[in-house]
Amino acid sequence: MLRKIIISFIIAATLFSLFSIPSIAFKLDKNEASVESYYLFDLKNNLLMAEENADKVISPSSSVKIMTACIVLESGLDLNTEIEISSKMLQNVSGRNMELEIGNKLTANDLLYAMLCSGFNDATVALALTVSPSLYEFVNLMNKKAEALGMTSTHYANVTGIEVAAAKTTARDLSILAKYMAQNEDFVKVCSTKFYRFSDNATSKYTSVNNRSTLLSSYKGLANFNTGSSKSGDCAIVYYKTDDCEIISIVMNALALDEKDTSNYAEIYTKKLLSHALNDYEIVTVKSAKEAITSLPVKYSISDDDIDLFLKEDVKLFLSKEIDVSSDLTYNIQIYGNELKAPINIGDEVGLLTISHNGIVLSSTPILVNISVERNSFLFVMDMMKSFITSIWFIIILIAVLLCILLVRSRRKQKFRKRKRKKKNKSKKLKK
Repeated sequence: MLRKIIISFIIAATLFSLFSIPSIAFKLDKNEASVESYYLFDLKNNLLMAEENADKVISPSSSVKIMTACIVLESGLDLNTEIEISSKMLQNVSGRNMELEIGNKLTANDLLYAMLCSGFNDATVALALTVSPSLYEFVNLMNKKAEALGMTSTHYANVTGIEVAAAKTTARDLSILAKYMAQNEDFVKVCSTKFYRFSDNATSKYTSVNNRSTLLSSYKGLANFNTGSSKSGDCAIVYYKTDDCEIISIVMNALALDEKDTSNYAEIYTKKLLSHALNDYEIVTVKSAKEAITSLPVKYSISDDDIDLFLKEDVKLFLSKEIDVSSDLTYNIQIYGNELKAPINIGDEVGLLTISHNGIVLSSTPILVNISVERNSFLFVMDMMKSFITSIWFIIILIAVLLCILLVRSRRKQKFRKRKRKKKNKSKKLKK
């Protein structure tokens, strides 16, 4: 038994140890333009690939429209609902507009495409006022949603993203929102559309909107969550899904160093980040289901031999090519109940292998046995007896029994003394 305990301790000490992992080394080359912050994350594999100034408070700019779309899509509004443009919807709407006029009749879906694909502010306000009686109340809904999502450094002040001092966010907060909206099929569908054509039901005139992002033509499967420009620079937030990964890329406030350079460096840097994700990472079989991951003793086994443990399936991860799977990953074997106990049958799930990198769990895979182990009844009974004898209940029962014995003995002594006194008293009376 002592040998088994020692072996288990050595295995646990080896497999459960943690070691420090170097931080992400990739950085954008910013020789041509500055960028305030960026963030690159793989949703499918739960992997952070690159970041810089992710927690720096910045202006949200047109990324505000992502949250505006979130509130609209979750409001219960039927996207086929016809919306008549009112004077209230067009009051004080500045910035990029599609020149809506009072009396225009468009569906909520038409306005959604106009807002997300082309970034039109009048379409955005029209949607917000369809969902809420005022823009003030709609902005309150946006801030409540940000709080619910855990966007702790974000505050919205309007629905369009027109820059004001009160509005703020961070690249990390935007990643939370982007990850959340990547689950909304309607949102992703709209953001993936290059061209959308619709008609004004009041005039029967057709209008078309084009997606502002040039990235859709370069990457099949990409959704442009936001492309915008402001005094602070260009921004681009995209979601890119392939067979191997689901990437969220965020570039905020990119400005060319040369004032005459009109290139969109938010999109240029997005391409560099996507290139890093696609070229510097690969699918790696970290653990094979055919190879034993460890051997452990089995309590109550009829044999002293350790048994091999196997994974239910191969563990394949999307990892940086610079990662050494033998030294840069943390492997954590958790056995249910902390030990193996007979009887065990072939195919029984006995634990989990958790693999993590830099504190982030990458996978959890069931551990199985490929051999049956019978129970030694004598060892089992003896161990049960030992467990009972060393348990608190046994001690309580033993104390109770001892107290009962002492009580019985005390009563017997009292009766004996009482009888003795009676005999003594009776003897005195006879002498008299």
